[in-house]
Amino acid sequence: MSKKEEEIILEEKTMVNGNMIELLGKVLDFNNEYLKFLKGELDIAKAKRLEEMSKNG
Repeated sequence: MSKKEEEIILEEKTMVNGNMIELLGKVLDFNNEYLKFLKGELDIAKAKRLEEMSKNG
């Protein structure tokens, strides 16, 4: 088997195992929670901005 053939075979193998799937699940959960937090912060900032705009005319 040539070096080129070895590289092709390595590229085709899936490099994900059970631990990686669990870790990726935790990362996904964290990201989803962080996005919820950021959306909440954005909503708060928008509400404050609207309040300031209504007070200042």
